[in-house]
Amino acid sequence: MLKEFNSSPIPVGNIEYLQSAQNWQRKSLSLQGLNLLQSVLIKLTTGKISITSSSGEYITTTGPMLIFLAKEQTIHITLEETNEKLNYNLIELDSASIKNAYNFFLYEHAEFSAPLTKPTT
Repeated sequence: MLKEFNSSPIPVGNIEYLQSAQNWQRKSLSLQGLNLLQSVLIKLTTGKISITSSSGEYITTTGPMLIFLAKEQTIHITLEETNEKLNYNLIELDSASIKNAYNFFLYEHAEFSAPLTKPTT
């Protein structure tokens, strides 16, 4: 889902549908052909999410999870309740914010970086 591709998706959806979906009181929600005009960060607290991009990338996961979706792609998304009510938040990210965060962590505060380690169970 981090990959951008250069297809020409038809704008058939809007991220605002996802923002209001939690209020629909449904156990599951599917949206097909959702065109991402901006990059989106999804914080899935509880529930299950499945996302398929038009390039064939696919992810299914349960919360808690943080998911980044790159702009300029069309996705199919399904949100479902698990043992708890579906709970998620969305943040639309503009290019300037992404660049600022990138520069902050990689250049301005490199001393805070730590090597990646495999989590222990």
